[in-house]
Amino acid sequence: MGVHLEGGVSGGSETILLAEDEPLVRELAIEMLTSGGYTVLVAEDGKEAVSLFRSNQSLDLLLFDVIMPKLGGMRR
Repeated sequence: MGVHLEGGVSGGSETILLAEDEPLVRELAIEMLTSGGYTVLVAEDGKEAVSLFRSNQSLDLLLFDVIMPKLGGMRR
């Protein structure tokens, strides 16, 4: 089925892993992505994101917040 986006790009059948700890941002992203026809797997912290990533081999896109509880992306 998919969605036709402006500019001739089609999408909407892919699976996206979304990692976002802020509830309002997370819910907005979920709403936008699912309304476009995407399947969205959701993680609320870094450890959950890693677990979902390891258990799902058919991900098409990773959409991550960099600063998150329980394993953020910024390390020095």
